[in-house]
Amino acid sequence: MTEMTTRHLLWDSLTTAPEGRHPGRLGVTDLPAAEFTVSENIKHSSSGAGKDFDRVNALGHALQNHQGSGFERTVRSDTGQRLNPAWLTTRSLVHDPVSGRIAAAAHLSHSAVGRPPALDLGAMDGRNISSWREHNGMVYPAGNLYCGSDRSGVLVPALMHADIISVDLWPATGSMAFFESWGGSLGSVTLIDGSGSYRLLTFVDGVSGGEEIRFSPDGGWLFLDGGSKAWLVEVVTGRWMQAPVQNAAWWPLRPATLISVSNEDGGGVPRLYDLSSAEYVGEFPQLHIDGQGEVDLACWGAAVSPGGEELLVGTRAGITAAYQGEHGSRTRAARVTLATGRGQLIWPIFLDDQGELEREHHEFRWLGPVPQLPVTLGAQLAARLQEPIGQAPEGDPARYGDEAKQSTGMALDYTVQQLQNDLLASDGSYLMPEIVRGLATLQSYGGEHWDTMSEWATRVAVALEPHVTSGSLSARNEDAWRAFCTAVRALNAGSPGLIDWAALPWVRD
Repeated sequence: MTEMTTRHLLWDSLTTAPEGRHPGRLGVTDLPAAEFTVSENIKHSSSGAGKDFDRVNALGHALQNHQGSGFERTVRSDTGQRLNPAWLTTRSLVHDPVSGRIAAAAHLSHSAVGRPPALDLGAMDGRNISSWREHNGMVYPAGNLYCGSDRSGVLVPALMHADIISVDLWPATGSMAFFESWGGSLGSVTLIDGSGSYRLLTFVDGVSGGEEIRFSPDGGWLFLDGGSKAWLVEVVTGRWMQAPVQNAAWWPLRPATLISVSNEDGGGVPRLYDLSSAEYVGEFPQLHIDGQGEVDLACWGAAVSPGGEELLVGTRAGITAAYQGEHGSRTRAARVTLATGRGQLIWPIFLDDQGELEREHHEFRWLGPVPQLPVTLGAQLAARLQEPIGQAPEGDPARYGDEAKQSTGMALDYTVQQLQNDLLASDGSYLMPEIVRGLATLQSYGGEHWDTMSEWATRVAVALEPHVTSGSLSARNEDAWRAFCTAVRALNAGSPGLIDWAALPWVRD
């Protein structure tokens, strides 16, 4: 895999506006001082006529009016406040409140491109490719890497070449790590350091596609956890090994230690595992979540509080076995006191009295500083480290060309329509970061992924060039479409390096 162009990822270019410029759109500002965050989406549990598109879409609009988001994935604080902007559906988000830096795995929501909110549900559960095909929604859209700052409000796509599932941020250096899924059982662990340099650490086989990635307290290791299987990856070398424990998180009170929840008869048991001695060094009471009843008692996705007093875990507690049998198993976040093992769900399971709109939670993340305790593997585990896997046949970025083409096409089509409807009042800056990033990604793939999109983008650029140069557009619209025209010329010339990524988020008022 070739090194990507990432000059725009320098954090200062996302934080400090060029003179006379302002963000083309506000993504993240005034984020709450939270204890923890949870990634949430709303599932629709119904049958027969209850799955009718118009009815589900009405529920989507009702959700938007009630909580500021519909069926798209959101990241919420412990108070329920949404952290990501409404125009993104967000799988994973990390925020460093000290520097203001934000990294996320996300993609545009359907509402962002003027489409019905029900399509966000259909994109996740497959209805967009089956019973709702006629509505032309996105089909299993890939996650993109977004970077931004709460100081400026800027949040822009940085990479669109793979399906990014989970991200993490190392505050001391500004480095980002992310887990990419390449379909099937193949994934990869990648690093972008504070200077913007992109480095594939290693491919990993045997993944489920829902893994979460976390830096170690000292920043030297990455823990990739899929619940039933986990990996350790060394940041400097890319060497890796299958971890001796899974369903785990870094323990903040002891060097080189993980807290793992082992699901045994009767529920999960948290235990401490020391990577330097390769042995368990502590155990906590078995977990019991209020309302577990007759359903599966397993706990997943453990995250530990900075002081080591509490866990966030995923549980299926609170529903009946009959409901689970009809509608499937979904995970909700529960907050557990480690000293007692007792816990409860953080929020009610359903958002409605009829029990159709069901919460589903992923990726739990406590906020707050933790000691930078060293992580050193003992000889027994260090001997199991393997050299990084730098290539894999399935790890071809063009694998996600159709997804990139679909989302980029929707964004460009919507933006052009807005311009045609009202030349003066439209705002091309709103989706221009996604459009230009998407075009550059498709150009890097070449072939059929780029040919038809290039032809369309060129026609748009030729039609708009006179308006850009004549001053007939508003200042912000002129800046956005000038960036588009410049990017199309550069990409058609085979010179993507001429695109000024650092300037793209900013426009004149």
